[in-house]
Amino acid sequence: MSEKYTGQDNIEDHHVLSRLETSDYSLFLKNVNESIGSDSIVSVTMPIEKIDPLACLELLNNKQGYHYFWEKPSDEFAIAAGKALKTFDSRGEKRFRDIENQISKIKEQALEFTTVEHSHAGIHFLGGFSFFEESTDPAWKSFGSASFVIPEWQIIRDGHLTLLTLNFKLSEFYSITELDEKIKESFCEIEEVLKLNSEPEFSTSETLYRTPGNIVSRKATSSWIKSVNKAKRLIAENQFEKIVLAREATIRLSETPEPTHIINILREQYPNCYSFLIRNAGNKTFLGCTPERLISFKKNYLLTEALAGSIQRGNTASEDAYMSKELMKSPKNAHEHNYVIRAIEQKLKPFVKKIEKGTKPVIKKLTNVQHLFTPITAWLKEDISPLDIVETLHPTPAVGGFPWDQAKPYIKELENFDRGWYAGPVGWLNSQNGGEFAVAIRSGLVEKETATFFAGCGIVEDSDAETEWQETILKLRPMLSALKYD
Repeated sequence: MSEKYTGQDNIEDHHVLSRLETSDYSLFLKNVNESIGSDSIVSVTMPIEKIDPLACLELLNNKQGYHYFWEKPSDEFAIAAGKALKTFDSRGEKRFRDIENQISKIKEQALEFTTVEHSHAGIHFLGGFSFFEESTDPAWKSFGSASFVIPEWQIIRDGHLTLLTLNFKLSEFYSITELDEKIKESFCEIEEVLKLNSEPEFSTSETLYRTPGNIVSRKATSSWIKSVNKAKRLIAENQFEKIVLAREATIRLSETPEPTHIINILREQYPNCYSFLIRNAGNKTFLGCTPERLISFKKNYLLTEALAGSIQRGNTASEDAYMSKELMKSPKNAHEHNYVIRAIEQKLKPFVKKIEKGTKPVIKKLTNVQHLFTPITAWLKEDISPLDIVETLHPTPAVGGFPWDQAKPYIKELENFDRGWYAGPVGWLNSQNGGEFAVAIRSGLVEKETATFFAGCGIVEDSDAETEWQETILKLRPMLSALKYD
């Protein structure tokens, strides 16, 4: 069983070392001393002066190695982390259970100290899963099928409070004195960097990355239309009721994109979405700005949502209202949305005592598109594994199909590319049984001077291939605009 110690922190006292000169911290070290040399993770958390976590990521990390960022600006919540202390992964059909078991083992052995009681103090497990059980494209090799990281450092902003957590492998220390010195030294080093004593580099260009050319080819359009029409024939033959087809758009850029610059633009343009960034050891970055939450875990309940059915925003208030009305009365979009609600309810039943949802969908307006949206709340049964629920909910019909078992075999055949982590669950869990995962749509894989973005839409019997193609263009626009791409 993990041990947690909580000190009485004076937030007004911003000197790191003074917060660790307490009897609680001394008691913590005494107990840690009994585990010196073991495989346990030691975690120490304290509040710091308010600072943008994305700025922390740029200040504390160089351009190599592991980076992580997660933010929903409208919730005033963000995570930035760097330097992988421990990485664990899995593959195949049992990957969710395997990751859950590895996390549980670490939590049982963890030794945590925090100077302020908070639900985000302590170890966080950051990562995600590929869409399918296996990813065969070499472009996704370094991400694998499931990968999570305990970072050396993490900074979390929750409302007005900012927390810094440092994690250490106890096996790397020979004495408690050595560990104590390393903890204090590390906090002081980070505190000094975050004081912004040095002037950052400023961009003098109005645009980040620009390159000539057109990402839409006649061949791609023709292939898409054939795939959509084949999917409609399969639906007419009762192979499945709905399938989500996606396409990829790869562009070459004039220079290597800086992922944190892209995320900064996305979070400002789409504050109601989840902005995420995962850069792995291979220096490839998977990033995006998704409107779709898969699940949030609270004390004894969870939050999820149905987000399916979409239409563009209007250029004027009256045009926008007209578009919303058209979306609400569209049989095709209502049909697609109801599939998602039904599937979520069926999948949640084994894990929950009660489910509540709105009687009818509402409109969720984003900067460039609006969706049919139904929030869902469910009260959990006892001793439920979070990743069991994530596995069960993934994929929702909004990114997969319905029924899923019938639609699944046709996705790879009709798409002709490997989704990798696109539309998979990305997010985090922590040592206090909290967590949140989003569906990784409106996303892309960035490396060197190349960016590959993905977009999809739900195909039902009365779908029009050309209309669906235009919808994918609409959904690609946020990522392209973040690159200032022409």
